[in-house]
Amino acid sequence: MPLPDLIETLLAAAAALILGVLKTALDGGIGLTLTPLLSLVMPPSTVLGLLGCQMVLSDPMSIYLYCLAALLRVPRGHSQASAPAGVAVGLGAGIASIVANSGGIILGPYLAGLGLGTAVVVGTGQAVVVCANLLKLMAYGAIGFITWHLALLAVITTPLLYVGTSLGYRLNARIPRRALALALIVIAVAGGLKLLLA
Repeated sequence: MPLPDLIETLLAAAAALILGVLKTALDGGIGLTLTPLLSLVMPPSTVLGLLGCQMVLSDPMSIYLYCLAALLRVPRGHSQASAPAGVAVGLGAGIASIVANSGGIILGPYLAGLGLGTAVVVGTGQAVVVCANLLKLMAYGAIGFITWHLALLAVITTPLLYVGTSLGYRLNARIPRRALALALIVIAVAGGLKLLLA
C-alpha cells in the first residue's frame, strides 16, 4: 500500500539529511543504517531508488567540499597502496554500492588503513563512488526502481541533503583519524555480521 504523500515526503527529507551527514562524515554506514531503516516502512526497491537519486544529487557538493579540503590541507604520510589491492577494493566497493548502498564499508577501512587523514579518506571515497553512483542510477532506472515521483522527491529534498552534507563535512573535521578508522571498521564488521545472519 503506498504511503501518503506527506509521510513519504517527510521520510525522504529525513533520509536526505541523514544521508548527507553519513556520506561526508564517515563515508559509510548508509547501506547499514539508512537503507534497512527505510525498508521497514517503504518497499526496498523504492528505498534503493530514492537513495540512489539522493546520492547522485549529493555528489557535487561532497566532491566540492573535499576537493576544497584537499587544496587547503596537507595530507599526513601514508603507506603505498598496491595496484591489485586497489583494483579489488574498488571493484568490491562498486558492487556493494550498487547492491545495497554499502560501498563505504569496503572502501573506507581500506583507505583509513593507508594512514590517510580523515578528510583525505572521505574525500577519496567520495571521488571513487561518483562513477558507481551514476552507474547505479542507470541500473536502477533500467529495472524500474526509479520513477518520476521518486526523482522529484529527491530533487525536492536536495536542500536538506546539502545541509546534511555540510554538517557531515564539519563533523569529519573534528573526528580524529583513529576514531574515523575505528568507526569504519565497526561499520564494516556490522555489515559482515548482517550478511552472515541474513
